[in-house]
Amino acid sequence: MSNDLKIKFEQMYLKPNPWKCDNTIKDFSRSEIILDLLKYGRFSKCLDIGCGEGVFTNRIIPYVDSIDAFDISEAAIGRAIKNFNNDRINFYVQDARELGSFKSYDLIFCLEMLYYLNEHEREKILLDICNSLKSGGVCILSVVVSGKNQYGDYFTLESILSLLDGFFRIVYVFPIIPKSRLISSLLKLLSITNTRKLNWYKLFSLSLSPAKAYQSGFVLIKK
Repeated sequence: MSNDLKIKFEQMYLKPNPWKCDNTIKDFSRSEIILDLLKYGRFSKCLDIGCGEGVFTNRIIPYVDSIDAFDISEAAIGRAIKNFNNDRINFYVQDARELGSFKSYDLIFCLEMLYYLNEHEREKILLDICNSLKSGGVCILSVVVSGKNQYGDYFTLESILSLLDGFFRIVYVFPIIPKSRLISSLLKLLSITNTRKLNWYKLFSLSLSPAKAYQSGFVLIKK
């Protein structure tokens, strides 16, 4: 297994919050849109794949009894353990390409990491997720759907739906983040509370079709 991906992410996490999005209006909106899907249920065991520094993982706690959360970066997991020490979260270093099917979960998150893998690795991790889900278990997955970037990483909505359909029954597709940065810029100029800014950003995001979003999410159960 190539170490190129591990090296890439260790370099990214030389400094905290490498994407500069944690605890921003966009970040809280993204979390609320995803977590709203869970508010009428209760889950026993959750797996958070590619958890980074654990910011989103920490927000899952009200909805689950226990969480296993891992990332390929030792630096990221070190910060997650330091910042979000909780008896109900088990943070550990793991390469998602070696996930296996060692435990049985009723909820799995795989957010913003699938396009870092090649075609074979994507298919393997999706199969591993299927094998790690309990009967009736749910996977919530998100990716950028704006089309190929300069590195060829991103999906179109059609391409990710085609990939996921080979492994899961797709229950729900939803927009998360809009393509335009105009709404973010406008909200910064308005003299209103952060709560109102969050609500406006969230409403704007949800008003889009998944195909028109920058980032979209998928609720999946295995076939």
